[in-house]
Amino acid sequence: MIWQITSVDIETDASGNAEVYLGSSIRGLVYALMYDPGSLLTGSDLTITTETNEFDVLSVTNAGTSKVAYYPRAKSNEIADASEASSGSEMVPIISERVKVAVAQGGANKNGSIKLIYLTGSPF
Repeated sequence: MIWQITSVDIETDASGNAEVYLGSSIRGLVYALMYDPGSLLTGSDLTITTETNEFDVLSVTNAGTSKVAYYPRAKSNEIADASEASSGSEMVPIISERVKVAVAQGGANKNGSIKLIYLTGSPF
C-alpha cells in the first residue's frame, strides 16, 4: 500500500458556494480529509462525494473556522440480511474517479483548502 495526497484550493463565488475536485483519477481507499477553512465562514457546509458514481464520502454541517482532520468510514453490512453491522467500518473506496467537494454557505468570495489522504496499491 502506498500513501497518496492530493489537495485543492476552495474559492467561493458571490453566493458563497463552491465546487472543486480532488485528483484527476483516484483509485484507492480514503484515509483522511484535512480541511483548512482559511477565510470560509463558520456556517460552511461541505458535501464530499465521488464525481461519477456519487458515492458519499463525507458530509459536514457548519464546519467551523479551525483546521480539522476528518476520518470518514463506511459502515459495513451483515451478510445474512444486509442490516448495518453492529461493529466495524471500512475506509471509503474510490475507483478511478475524482472526488467532488461542494461548499455551501461559505461566504461571498472566501477561500480555504482541503487535502485528501488515501491508500493505493494492493497488499496481495
